[in-house]
Amino acid sequence: PMVPQHKAILVQAGKEAERRLITKLGDIESWQPMLFSVTRVLNGLPLLVRASSVREGGYACSTTFDVDLSAKRVFQLLQRISACGSLDPGCDVCWSAPVDVQAGTWIRHLFFSSFFGNQHFQCIC
Repeated sequence: PMVPQHKAILVQAGKEAERRLITKLGDIESWQPMLFSVTRVLNGLPLLVRASSVREGGYACSTTFDVDLSAKRVFQLLQRISACGSLDPGCDVCWSAPVDVQAGTWIRHLFFSSFFGNQHFQCIC
């Protein structure tokens, strides 16, 4: 079991990450259409791109589409897809664990390896 103080810190971090993401996505002026993308062409989805806020020279992509499902159900489906690695190309191991199911907070561990070395990341969802 997780120590209550650690749980509270992770839940707060998850809420802050969500707030920042929503703010970035809502900043319409900073997003530009990505015209040349195989993914965009194959799936017929709008694809937007902007400079990364956390990695110099990096970028973030965004797309939207409507579905007739609850947000909870969409999250469950995305979790299932991510378990097989299709959301994180090149990821060797991905592991998610609930921090607070009521708050909807999860911690996710991602492990990548390549010829140049190994990397691992943790994120709050």
